Amino acid sequence: MLIIWVSSQGFSYEACSSLASTDITSPWGWRNGVYNDLRSDSGSKKKKPLYYVPWNGRFFFWYNGHLLVFRRVAQAKETRSITQQEEVSVSCFGRSPKVLKGLFSECRSQYLKLVQNKTSVFEHQGDRWKRSMVRDIRPISTVFLDEKVKGERRGYLLYGPPGTGKSSLSLSVAGHFDLDIYILSLSSIDDDCLRTLFAELPQQCIILLEDIDAASPTRSQDTLVMKDPGQIVTGSHNKQTMSTQARVSLSALLNVIDGVASQEGRLLIMTTNHIERLDDALIRPGRVDMKLEFRLADKEMITQLFCVVFKRSEGDVPHLGKQLDDDKIVERMAKEFADKVPQLEFSLAEVLSLLLAHKQSPGQAVNGVKAWVTRIMEERKKARNKEEGVISLC
Repeated sequence: MLIIWVSSQGFSYEACSSLASTDITSPWGWRNGVYNDLRSDSGSKKKKPLYYVPWNGRFFFWYNGHLLVFRRVAQAKETRSITQQEEVSVSCFGRSPKVLKGLFSECRSQYLKLVQNKTSVFEHQGDRWKRSMVRDIRPISTVFLDEKVKGERRGYLLYGPPGTGKSSLSLSVAGHFDLDIYILSLSSIDDDCLRTLFAELPQQCIILLEDIDAASPTRSQDTLVMKDPGQIVTGSHNKQTMSTQARVSLSALLNVIDGVASQEGRLLIMTTNHIERLDDALIRPGRVDMKLEFRLADKEMITQLFCVVFKRSEGDVPHLGKQLDDDKIVERMAKEFADKVPQLEFSLAEVLSLLLAHKQSPGQAVNGVKAWVTRIMEERKKARNKEEGVISLC
């Protein structure tokens, strides 16, 4: 909050030692366009602007008639990367802390205005959380799922093929409850890192555990070593598997899940593409209260998606009557489009990519859908043949 406030002040732009960036994600993890009031060199409208933040030094500034010192320095490490850990402080001349408390209160107020109607998304870097983006709240109404299921408020296990809406629902739930969401993929961490990350979660948040089938039923030390193509050797266990980094043990995962479940104000959402690979202990009642299957797109889903993409909003047309007529045309085209797409063969994400490619012409989307279906099915067949060939060679 302090750094965000500092970056909008005049002394920040004029500091003699600054960190310049074309991406607002560096160094504090916000996306371009989140702040419109920050000082920057806008340059060409077609190019990313430059943002400047005081860095690696002490900087004096006036606040409400008091002289303050802002200090921001990188902590000593072997690496020289500018994204390494850093120490930030602000101090004032005098004995009363009131001026600093007033500053921090203003920083917080500005921060809350910036994130109003936004969802902050945190991802991990090693054993620490870092804000990766701030997204507009996605209404749950835009998630294609049974309305009765949307009304339930419990811990979730979301399972189904990729691209069917598991992550989208998680982000919508975060927006609905005005909570930040912490996203963790088990395939890139070990037991110690998992425990550290869970210990640093705030009191109220959503924790999204992705690909939980990556948890190993064996000890985390039993990593796999690839000797040569087709030969896989384990540590103390001789379990045949194609995974080379099953580093989170099931026991460690169960322990942190039980800890999260005991914290009021936290919501745990787990996702997997392969529910059949999960241990029964992981998904028993008490740890997982509700399992939701995300299917490939059926006719109703495809029809709804077509309407969402192509129906106009009230501000897009001069007369409401014309909008209603246009919407009726779109609804007829949506049914025609859905009739040409095989049910339960494609994810919503795949269908959406086709619709967005013809965003300016719903008629082109309808006319081109048959050729698109044929092409995708042929590509899948080639991919399966190639995969089977590799397995046969092994």
